[in-house]
Amino acid sequence: MTYYIHGFHVLKVALENVPQQIKKLYLLEKRCDKRAEEMIELAERHNIPIEWLPRDMLDKKLPDVVHQGMVAECDKPHTYDEDFLKKICKAQQNDPSLLLLILDEVQDPHNLGACLRTANAMAVNAVIVPKNRSVQLTAVVNKVSSGASFITPVIAVKNLARTMEWMKKKNVWLVGTDLAAETPLNEVDLKGNIALILGNEGKGLRELTRKNCDFLTFIPMKGEVGSLNVSVATGVCLYEAMRQRSL
Repeated sequence: MTYYIHGFHVLKVALENVPQQIKKLYLLEKRCDKRAEEMIELAERHNIPIEWLPRDMLDKKLPDVVHQGMVAECDKPHTYDEDFLKKICKAQQNDPSLLLLILDEVQDPHNLGACLRTANAMAVNAVIVPKNRSVQLTAVVNKVSSGASFITPVIAVKNLARTMEWMKKKNVWLVGTDLAAETPLNEVDLKGNIALILGNEGKGLRELTRKNCDFLTFIPMKGEVGSLNVSVATGVCLYEAMRQRSL
């Protein structure tokens, strides 16, 4: 199955970081602006073929999408499994600074994409999602993540509860977010090997996920809104973790 990505920022990240995954670059014919020149330079640097196409042909490759006149045929971003998580944890044994993000049944591709973008910005080692009842990597996820899905590893696990139990044995502290928690986020120690866990858009954390957390925390808010979108909450939590780690 042919897989396409589109948009300047996604293509730039992919061409700069994983050029081996890009098979061909398609550009809108007669486009000669700075962004097009940058795409051409990156593609030529890595010997990636370029084809100029009229708009109607580009539209056929990605219908109903604002592709910005830039499309690339590529390998689908790779999803990792539990073995990759084991390698990450083993590599951090002598440097307890692992930062993981667990998304428990997040189902909106826009939310996953936004979470991946923030995770990459905050130097998260990997994002963990369940294989079932959770959105996986899609073209929408790639676009919203601004290409972060090509860089920050996404680990899809068969059984999230079992994975969390294994992580505890490897000295990874599990910090879940819950509106009913008693401890505010800024009072939780987020240094060391930490996995931050956020739940589904509507239901939050599943009960078994909640029970497997070492700590539960909430984001203090002073306004009238009772909760935050999962991608916004992810940004707040990851920023607090980064802030504490930089002290």
